[in-house]
Amino acid sequence: MLRCVAVVLGATLLLLLWAPGSVCGRKDAADKAVPLDPDPSVPRLTNATLQLHLDAVATTGREVVFTTTSAWTPVITDMLKHFMWHLHHVGRDRNLMIISQDAGTCRNLVAMGMPCYLDDMSPRGGDFPAGHRYGQRPWDFGKIYWALTLAELGYTSLYLDNDVACMDDPLPADILSAPYDLQGLSDFRDAELRKLGEVLDNRCSLYRTKFHEDVPGGDVLHPAWEIPKNETSMRALAPCQSLGAFYTKPSLATLQFYRYLSHWMIQTHPHQWDQAAWNEVVMAFLIGMGDEPALKYRILPVNRFMNIEVLLKRQEAKLAVHQVLVHAGYLNTDDKRKAFEKLGTWHAGDWDPKMGNAGLKARRDACGGSFLRCTGPRSRRGLAIRVLGLLLTGVVMLFMVRRLVRRLGRSTAPSGVSSSRLPFGHARSTTAR
Repeated sequence: MLRCVAVVLGATLLLLLWAPGSVCGRKDAADKAVPLDPDPSVPRLTNATLQLHLDAVATTGREVVFTTTSAWTPVITDMLKHFMWHLHHVGRDRNLMIISQDAGTCRNLVAMGMPCYLDDMSPRGGDFPAGHRYGQRPWDFGKIYWALTLAELGYTSLYLDNDVACMDDPLPADILSAPYDLQGLSDFRDAELRKLGEVLDNRCSLYRTKFHEDVPGGDVLHPAWEIPKNETSMRALAPCQSLGAFYTKPSLATLQFYRYLSHWMIQTHPHQWDQAAWNEVVMAFLIGMGDEPALKYRILPVNRFMNIEVLLKRQEAKLAVHQVLVHAGYLNTDDKRKAFEKLGTWHAGDWDPKMGNAGLKARRDACGGSFLRCTGPRSRRGLAIRVLGLLLTGVVMLFMVRRLVRRLGRSTAPSGVSSSRLPFGHARSTTAR
């Protein structure tokens, strides 16, 4: 009998562990392993929770601002403080998601009043083959993954590097309503954008086409500064877009572009710089093919969206400037801070966690006071299995109680009295003849 009880209890435990959405750490079919020690202070992005978090973050027009970040370092921390201070002062920190695959990073950032979301959806470094570029830098692919994911859900998104300072509202109505699927920051280093057609004669100097026998087509867009002078390469036709800031509007052409780019980066061009991959692939989507629409795409106007170097050149040339986004492009890590300091716009030391705590509280309140409650809808199969497990547990416990009561009844019965079985262990006494 004890063996039967053990078998039933074991089966019940297995059912509870296997049930979808279990808190015991199994992998759901479309989700990654649930941590055994989830932190209630850190929001977590899974297939089940994503929509709940987006409902709390997005604007009424379904717009979201996001950035991806890597491991916790003092330099990144200071840059994020600067980044957050500017977003807070233009009122868009409430629409921001800082996305990281590192739990320690998110815990620290949340403690500092920053809305960091633990990413359990995009590919991790270990998901890529050995030697793959994004195995070492998964956050670079993360920006593409999340732009695609948000577009698939019908959201307009703005991706920002954390070395961007928002000097004005980064979601202006004229940009959001512009008839483009994608809009990106210029990486041309001149004070003015080229006129239409001029890029044929005066091309983007950042890239050259390099022969590469290991990729489809036999050539690849490559950073010019990495190509030795004695190696053969050709001038390249590229839009010269920076991935420091770009707007994505959901459309059929947008989804086709991002899906193809994802395949390109992961499968066929595993060593190509993510920005070079973008600049190469986007050109192929500017031509409509039959009934498939072309991608509507432009480089953003540089009088409002600019790198610091371009800002300084425009100011020197006394050209009109209305700063919306300023990016510390072309600069090494230490020089980024110095450049913002020179402009008088470095505010990492002015960030106070209290500036972000109210926003974090509002997001927690949307999850019922704890991010652990934003677990998403449970599957019917998982719910049924858990109910069955609880019923089996109840039956086993009832059986054990009944058996215990019977034994107690026999041990306390007076001499000459026998016990006959009745339901639930009650005894009927008869006098021995």
